[in-house]
Amino acid sequence: MTVEDFRESCRSELGISKSSLESTLHTLRHMKIIEQSAFNFYSPTQEATRLTGQGMEVELVAFLHTRYAFFGEILNHLDTPTSTSSLTGLARESYGYTQASNGEIRLRLGFLQDAGLAERVDWQRFRITGSGKSIRSLLSMQTQGTESEISVQQSTQADKDLALTQVIEALGRHSRDGNESREFEIAVTEAFRILGFLTEHLGGPGNTDVLSRAELSPSDRYSVIIDTKSSGTGVVAESSVKFDALREHKRKHAADYVIVIGPSFANRLKNWAIENSVLLIEVAELVSILERHVINPLPLMEFREIFARVDAPKDELMERYDHLQRRSSLLRKILDLAFQEATDEDPIAAGYISVENMAYALRKEVAPRPSANEIRESLEFLSNPMIGALEEDKGRYKLADSTGNIALRLSGLSISLS
Repeated sequence: MTVEDFRESCRSELGISKSSLESTLHTLRHMKIIEQSAFNFYSPTQEATRLTGQGMEVELVAFLHTRYAFFGEILNHLDTPTSTSSLTGLARESYGYTQASNGEIRLRLGFLQDAGLAERVDWQRFRITGSGKSIRSLLSMQTQGTESEISVQQSTQADKDLALTQVIEALGRHSRDGNESREFEIAVTEAFRILGFLTEHLGGPGNTDVLSRAELSPSDRYSVIIDTKSSGTGVVAESSVKFDALREHKRKHAADYVIVIGPSFANRLKNWAIENSVLLIEVAELVSILERHVINPLPLMEFREIFARVDAPKDELMERYDHLQRRSSLLRKILDLAFQEATDEDPIAAGYISVENMAYALRKEVAPRPSANEIRESLEFLSNPMIGALEEDKGRYKLADSTGNIALRLSGLSISLS
C-alpha cells in the first residue's frame, strides 16, 4: 500500500488527520511494525504479521513490553487485587513514568487480559493469573528506583516516538486540569526537548516553570523562559498571567525570550502579551508543531526568529514547516523518477536523467513548481557519497542503490548523530 492510500484510508475510516498520521507512520516504522517494501510503498513486517496472528497474544505482550514503559512490570504488582489508579500512581512514583494515565494503564491491562496473564476481579481491580506468574519470570523488568536512576534508564530504553505520543497526550490532559500544574510543566519541558532545546524543569515559588536553551555557537545561542498555565475551563484568565513576575524571571535567568503556554487565552490577554513582548502558544499549536517537527525539524535559529516577533501571524511557523515538507517531498519525487527510469524496460540514456528533463517531469508533481536550482540542490544531496542514492555523470543522474538501502543509510546516519 502506498503512503497516500494509507493516509486516505486512515482519514476516511478512522478520522486521523494528516499531521497525526505522519507521526503515527513514523512510530510504526521505528517499532518495526511496518517496513518499506518499495519506494513509497509500505507493508507489515513479518514480525508484525506473526504477532497479530491467532494465538500469539502472549508473544505480542512480550513485544510491547520491550517498547513501552511500565508494561510487563504491571504483573509484579497484581499478586493482590490492585486498582487501575493504584497502578497509575506506581508508574509515576516508582518507575519515573510521569505521563502515565488511567487510560494508558487500562490499555496495557487489556492486552494482559487478552493474553490470559491478568484477570479482572471487579469493575476496578485486577490480579495476576497463573500464566502471568510464569511469564513474568521470563521478562526483563525495569526495577523500581530513585528519580535519577529512572531517568537514566528511560534515556536509554524509551522509544522516542512513544515519548512523543505520551507528551502530546499529557499536554492535552494536564493543560485542562487545574490540579495537575506540575505534570503540565513536565510535559512542556519534554516538548521543548523534542524540539531540540536543552531544557530544565524548575518550577516552584520565584522560579520560571521551564528554562530552555539553544546550545549553539556563542553568537547564536539564546534562552527562553516558559510559564505554563493550566485551566479547568480551557481558557487562561486575564488574572492568571503576571507580566511583572515574567519580567523578573527573564532578568533572573538572563533569558532572551518569554513564552506562556496554555490551552487557550482570553482575548485581552493576547493584546497585553504583545505589549509586554511575551509569546503566547496554545497547547493545540504546540502539538501541531511537535507532530510536524519530528518529520521535518525546524532549525533552532528559525525558532529564534519566531520567538523574537510575538505579534507574528501564527500561520508563519506552519508555513516554514510547509517549506520543509515540500523540500522532503521534492527529494521523494526525484527518487521516484530515478527509480522509474532505472527499472524501465527500455530506459533512455542508460537510466540517466538530466536536470532539465527532471524539472520538466516534476513541474506538476510538486506545488509550487520547483526551480532548477532547488532540483540541483536536491540532486547534489542525494548524490553525496554519504547518501549514495544517485550517481552523477556530466550533469546527469541515475539511481545508484535500492530505495530500501537508501532509507537504511539515512536511518543509520540519524542513529549515529542522536
